[in-house]
Amino acid sequence: MEWQYLIYFQSVARTENFHLSSKELLLSQPALSRAIKKLEQELGVNLFDRVGRNIKLNKYGKTFLTHVEKSLLEINTGMDEIKRMENPDYGTINIGFIQTLGMSILPSILKGFRQKYPYIKINLVQENINGNIEKLLNRDIDICLINATDKTSSLQWLPILEQEFFLYVPLNHGLANCSEIALSELKDETFIGFKKHLSMYSLIEKYFLKEGFIPHTSFEGEDIPTIISFVSSGLGIAILPQYDEAPHDSVKRIRLSSCTIKRQIGLAWLNEEYLSSSARVFLAYLHNNYLKDKD
Repeated sequence: MEWQYLIYFQSVARTENFHLSSKELLLSQPALSRAIKKLEQELGVNLFDRVGRNIKLNKYGKTFLTHVEKSLLEINTGMDEIKRMENPDYGTINIGFIQTLGMSILPSILKGFRQKYPYIKINLVQENINGNIEKLLNRDIDICLINATDKTSSLQWLPILEQEFFLYVPLNHGLANCSEIALSELKDETFIGFKKHLSMYSLIEKYFLKEGFIPHTSFEGEDIPTIISFVSSGLGIAILPQYDEAPHDSVKRIRLSSCTIKRQIGLAWLNEEYLSSSARVFLAYLHNNYLKDKD
């Protein structure tokens, strides 16, 4: 059933006059009559009682009209919603992110973006790197904020910033008076680390391997606040990206002198994949506000 036939039927049902409806629809009267006849044949019933030159909506027509009006309302609502989605000031963006970026970097980005584009709706999904990439491939999210991963032909990548890693120790620790320390000096220390399935673990581990040792780990966590809380309790030390929310009265941050551990943060999205206008606005915002020094 062609949906324009429903519009034709709605008009004729309202006017009960082919001549008036044909003028309203900018359609010839014979063409309109053929369309209604074809619709009736498809339904297997007459929708109008015909008496001479006059027509009147019958019981089948009245029942069908109720559903037609609901359907056309849904179609119009859907069309309006798609138009809003394509309006960059009123659309929706589905953004994935990894947990360690949801504590400082992402809130800062979203705060500035919302101030400039208050009517764009943002849906947030927290996943690990592999989970974010899987959701991209499944079109469940538009873009994701992750640290650099292996580049593939499926992904576009926009680097935003680099995060430096520091050593965090309890305030009463013997190293707390140091302003800098070499990684090699930490081989006898007890660490609070990340779980092995997280990308943060692999990133930090390779620097230990360069120094020729694997640290003793008393606990493995999945998020920075948990690891910081264990450090502040004196259960070990940790290497973490800069975390300004760390409690200054119980934790000391120390720069690593022998090497600089960094991770690159950026946005990923599907290569050559359609992006909504609002998602493109978000990319442009990040480019203009976070890449000025790199242009």
